[in-house]
Amino acid sequence: MNAEDFINDEDKFNVTSRLLLLFPKIDVDPADQFVDLHELTIWNLQQAHREVLHRSQREMELHDKNHDAFVSFSEYDPPSWVKSAGNYLLLLLLSNSRSVLWGSNYSRKDGGN
Repeated sequence: MNAEDFINDEDKFNVTSRLLLLFPKIDVDPADQFVDLHELTIWNLQQAHREVLHRSQREMELHDKNHDAFVSFSEYDPPSWVKSAGNYLLLLLLSNSRSVLWGSNYSRKDGGN
């Protein structure tokens, strides 16, 4: 199902249809025709986790130019609002001074620089 399946004849979102679909997925512990705080909390955490994983995957696809599962400062192209806010210079300075910030023994887990 997609979002358009929940639009009624007046082109309005049909909340009842959406709730009929979601309620049994939320009411699971126990399935007693009531949603309690625990069930709703678990559902919300699962949805948030799914969204964060999706967003993280999109960010890696966007910034990991050489597909090595790491994003270096040279691969990272910050959003325009970062550049226009003057923070881009700070990012560049930080990327060139890792040894000052983390010590001269700083290295990635995989042994890269």
